[in-house]
Amino acid sequence: MPPYLLGPRLSRTGLRRSESQAGSRDTRHLDVRLAPAPEIQDTARRMADSAAPALSTTCAEYLDRHRATLREAVESGQRGLIVAERYAAMYDGLFGALCCAADAERRSQPDAVGRVALIAVGSYGRRQVAPHSDVDVLFLCDDPGDRRVAEMAQTVLYPLWDAGVDIGHAVRGLEESLELSETDIRTSTTLLDLRHVAGDRSIVEELEVGGRERIFERQLEAFLHALEDDTASRHRRYGDSIYLLEPELKVGRGGLRDLDAILWCCKARFGVKDLAEAASRDLLTERELGDLQAATEYLWSARNRLHLWARRRNDRLTYDDQEALAEALGLRDGISRATEQLMQTHFRHARAIARVADRIGERVRRSLRPPPATIRDLGDGVLVHDGRVTLKPMDLGESPVVALRLYRHALREQLPVDSEARDAVSAAMEDRECCRILLGDPEAGSLFCKLLTRASRAPLRRGSILEELHEVGLLTAMVPELETVVGKVRQDAFHVYTVDAQAIMAVDCLRGLVRGEYAADFLVVSRAAAEMPRPLPLYLALLLQGIGTGHPADPAKHAAAVAGPVCERLGLSPEDTAHAQWLIAEQSSMYHWAMRRDITDPETIAEVAEAVQSQHRLRDLYLLTFAYLMTSNPAAMTAWNARMLEDLYNAVSDRIEGRGTGEQLEALRREAFEGIDDAERRREIEAFLGHVPERYLLANSADGIRFHSSVAERREGLFAFGATDSGVGEGTLELIICCDDRPGLLADLTAALARHRFGVDSAQLYTMRRPGRAPEALDLFHVAHANMGDSELIAFELERLQQSLEAILAGEMSAEVMLAGRSRPPMWKRGGPQIRTDVHVDNASSAQYTVIDVYTRDRPELLHVISRTMHERGLSIGLAKVNTEGQAVSDVFYVQTEAGGKLAGEGQLGELSRVLRRLISKLD
Repeated sequence: MPPYLLGPRLSRTGLRRSESQAGSRDTRHLDVRLAPAPEIQDTARRMADSAAPALSTTCAEYLDRHRATLREAVESGQRGLIVAERYAAMYDGLFGALCCAADAERRSQPDAVGRVALIAVGSYGRRQVAPHSDVDVLFLCDDPGDRRVAEMAQTVLYPLWDAGVDIGHAVRGLEESLELSETDIRTSTTLLDLRHVAGDRSIVEELEVGGRERIFERQLEAFLHALEDDTASRHRRYGDSIYLLEPELKVGRGGLRDLDAILWCCKARFGVKDLAEAASRDLLTERELGDLQAATEYLWSARNRLHLWARRRNDRLTYDDQEALAEALGLRDGISRATEQLMQTHFRHARAIARVADRIGERVRRSLRPPPATIRDLGDGVLVHDGRVTLKPMDLGESPVVALRLYRHALREQLPVDSEARDAVSAAMEDRECCRILLGDPEAGSLFCKLLTRASRAPLRRGSILEELHEVGLLTAMVPELETVVGKVRQDAFHVYTVDAQAIMAVDCLRGLVRGEYAADFLVVSRAAAEMPRPLPLYLALLLQGIGTGHPADPAKHAAAVAGPVCERLGLSPEDTAHAQWLIAEQSSMYHWAMRRDITDPETIAEVAEAVQSQHRLRDLYLLTFAYLMTSNPAAMTAWNARMLEDLYNAVSDRIEGRGTGEQLEALRREAFEGIDDAERRREIEAFLGHVPERYLLANSADGIRFHSSVAERREGLFAFGATDSGVGEGTLELIICCDDRPGLLADLTAALARHRFGVDSAQLYTMRRPGRAPEALDLFHVAHANMGDSELIAFELERLQQSLEAILAGEMSAEVMLAGRSRPPMWKRGGPQIRTDVHVDNASSAQYTVIDVYTRDRPELLHVISRTMHERGLSIGLAKVNTEGQAVSDVFYVQTEAGGKLAGEGQLGELSRVLRRLISKLD
């Protein structure tokens, strides 16, 4: 709840308020106002009782009439900021009329004293209100304890609450407001936005004067620091990147709240009223002013539509909204899809806002103090000035390589770059001739490569030199081939960031691996990064791996072809260029081998070893795959994925170096016994390992093996069941089910999981063979659930799941009956991009099995449908690799017929593929 809402609260709903709305007002827009609505004012004068139903009805009718008009204005394409101002004017008419009547009633009482004013604050204070935004007001008075002021507020607010208006409000005195503003950044910013709506204007003027004297003149430095800290905290909460695929228009980086922060800094320093006046004070360049005004208009046009479509406050531009907004803005599919054009437009505007927001605080500080007397010359046209690295006065257009020297010295000195120097570099990189000179300069290529491969953290935002080069335009100046993917969206359910943003994050992830930041959790890949003898080809491969995105044939091969000239231009040898191209062309191979093939199969290991050929290639492909997966989305790198990649890397490395799996298996066995002193417990683990296949040992951690053995070896009755969070990704559980094996078992187990809405992220299926006993299934499921964050609720769900498992394994309930009783997802659950269903069935991937690959959208009952179909066709599953990537799944099944062989002929393979596609489509 924003601090300006503290104090005597009159709200009857008790609803928590969100942050106040954001925006920036352009003086070219019309100053639209409404006089107090006479019908409301007359009704209010006649009815001092605030609960009078006629008054609420009149207010509701007034709102309905104006909202209908404004909806038509949005749908007809009226400018977004003007519509926002008209919404504010609509509320001015309401508040003005109600406040006038309420104040007249208060003054009619014989002992009424003191001043009262109704003030608009937040976005309403800026005359910028979206269709379903809440409205923030402050009743400012001489005596907040006066019951007549509270009664006046009730007279104003009750009819509006009854009419459905979401109002944030407070009743406060003048001194109380100033004291609160001195200690809280959210409250102090409201002093920069407040606007008199009704009541005594003199008390409002006193608040404005007091705020400027006590805060923005005496404590401006402290205000700027507090605003920057609050902005950084907000960015961390909402993704800290302008390149999110579903961006937040209001509070995300590059959104309306950042526009507010820019204007607040300018207002606090000079008392300006808008961005145009800030430019006249040299706090913004003319180009920045134009960019910010265009961004403001775009954001408000988009936001107005999102609110009206959702019929509620909605500021996130989801996949579904992107389709609708692109159409509303008149975008059409061409060389690129309409949604891609929309998102590139969005990212361009967000980037313009973010650039200024990052620099405005330093500009304001510079205007406060004279330059220091001491300057240190670093050579190369670069200085240290006021503790920041900056440029000597020069024309960067004649010698643009100095821009890269600037950042080399910033890293060497571990000092931040001066904001004016950043502005100069950004301006130079907008000049095509300057970029042409830079592109042909051998020194520039050498400096860029050194900056790219430097592993130390940079004294820049988020410690990323590459992100900084992208922000100022140096990245695309040096690699113009990347311009085609700036702001480019991958239309899938797996990637969270745009192509260029993920490339930068992947490079930074590799730097982190080299620095050892991931060693505690990912030792093997960190060791591989530390041993890189020639890092440049790998860094360039990570940077360029996405430039083929959207290519209709083979994006990876296209990216590899484009990367060749880039590497040559940057001075790489033919051997290093070929290595970088190979990494890009094979960018998805290792992930597919690890996640979709049996990595315990010697044939698979031999296939991978033949493809990579050398330890050098294997190591770099492992590092590229890891860094790419880590940065695809926050949940992509699970412990399961990391273990599969690590095991594949180790197995292929052993194969290339002539070692077998025997040593690895023995080492894994020893690890499982470490720290176990109890002789009985050791015998139990030893017996368990004797019952499971070798591939189980290769696929599980020592902690997992110990847990699984404790469950399986103590099985009594129909089945054994256990759950743990050991060795799995954050927010997931590992379930172990041990029971007698039989045809159709997987279909039954997955029906029980689907009934209780446990989503399967991955699965391992094994057969245990104990002397004198029938074969037993040892099935491991990594699952997610909506109640995972609540320990009591998840314990309850696990108990219910155990009961369902017992019922289905005992034959007391069929899978069909169990699925019929499953809970349904809520209707409001958000969808994502469309995911096409593909099913591939082949006999070439394994010597013993037919391999079935299923790619489709995730559904709770999907795994049950697939496994039931295989059972009905007499197929037994020898190995299943279930992988969930966001809302997409890629499931792989190794199956055999009842006779123990593969499916025969193309006819059987094609028929199974068609049947699975048809049944999966029915799930929709």
